[in-house]
Amino acid sequence: MGLTQEQLSEKAGCAPATVFLVENARRNMTIRSLSLLATALGVEVAELLPCPKVATPSPRASGVSKALAEEVERAQQALCRIEALAHQVDETKGD
Repeated sequence: MGLTQEQLSEKAGCAPATVFLVENARRNMTIRSLSLLATALGVEVAELLPCPKVATPSPRASGVSKALAEEVERAQQALCRIEALAHQVDETKGD
């Protein structure tokens, strides 16, 4: 999106070091932090999560991959619901 880590951290309201550590897989994020970064980037939280890749075409691997993909989909849907609730809470606090 053409943003530096510093610009993204400013938009998200976090430290530049946080963006660096997350981007380089050195720190796990909370759902709240994911929500802040997603909002700053103008994307849904689910878009920040990786999709599983099929390593081999064997039937067993396909079954595992399908189950994993379903779990990721459920997690993404849950994160979207949590993000919507977090926005509602934020709006309520503003009233």
